[in-house]
Amino acid sequence: GKRHPLWLVMCLTLLGVLSGYHGYRPLADFCEKHWQTLQTMLELPSDSRIPSYSTFRRVIQGVEIEPVVELFNEWCRNSHTGVSGQWVAMDGKSIKCTVTNQTDSRQNFTSTVSAFTHDTGEVIALAVSENNQISEIAVVKQVITSLKGQSASFTMDALHCQKDPVKLIAEQEQHYLIALKNNQPNLVKTLDNLHQTTESLSYAEAFDKSHGRQVRRRVWVYPAPVHLRKHWSSLQSLIYVEREGWRDDKPFFIAHRINCFCSSLRGGRSILRSKRSQPKSKVSRKNQFYERSNSRQVLFWHSVNFKNMKNQGKTFNRRS
Repeated sequence: GKRHPLWLVMCLTLLGVLSGYHGYRPLADFCEKHWQTLQTMLELPSDSRIPSYSTFRRVIQGVEIEPVVELFNEWCRNSHTGVSGQWVAMDGKSIKCTVTNQTDSRQNFTSTVSAFTHDTGEVIALAVSENNQISEIAVVKQVITSLKGQSASFTMDALHCQKDPVKLIAEQEQHYLIALKNNQPNLVKTLDNLHQTTESLSYAEAFDKSHGRQVRRRVWVYPAPVHLRKHWSSLQSLIYVEREGWRDDKPFFIAHRINCFCSSLRGGRSILRSKRSQPKSKVSRKNQFYERSNSRQVLFWHSVNFKNMKNQGKTFNRRS
């Protein structure tokens, strides 16, 4: 018979992951180590049994992810108070263990797209999808739409340097800063010509000392030509970034030494501030979810009150 209600297993899973216990057996170890505290905190009967690792395995594999993501986004909307003019990064990551048919054209895997703030690393929206059903570009557009009404400026990688996402952001009266690569050769070529022939709106240098090395970034902001503004909604600026580094007073190679960006912001100061943005909150890696973004660890944490969910009668559907 059923020994553990679904809300309890999900709550214990969340608490265990937040405490650094990743995996079925580690989750069971977490419960055994802290069971008395968990019984008191969650008001469990004294004769409640500790879930085994196989229980965690069956439940996690059986629970559908969509209701969990929906509940998480609901919590984000209720708890996050948007700051005027905040910078929001959009990033998609594939989950390696979900890959199927990896050797042929039917390959499929689950991906997540998250929107998180530059200043604190706080995730404010999340979406999950399968790559053979919908592209990351379409998912990012859905996430942007869900953030309509917030005074935000989005930063995205070159994959999303497309006219449709840019138009959507402009229609929502928000701003963007998007990387440029060879998927938009005309923009890259135009920026290269501007860098050679035109005086910049703004210029700045920044030095970063970490991991025993020193990196210098030089940033030029140029006005977007009129002929590009006709095709790219709200386009105002093109940004040219040059990087060079030293280790032990010797130069070393930096991949992608030249970086290019386009933006709907014209003020060079605002753009340069976004390029220097770093998460300000320094908190322990434990008790947090975390993800990789642009070779930099961006920490963020969220919690869902599963106990309240139980009291409100909310449940998750299990796969048949």
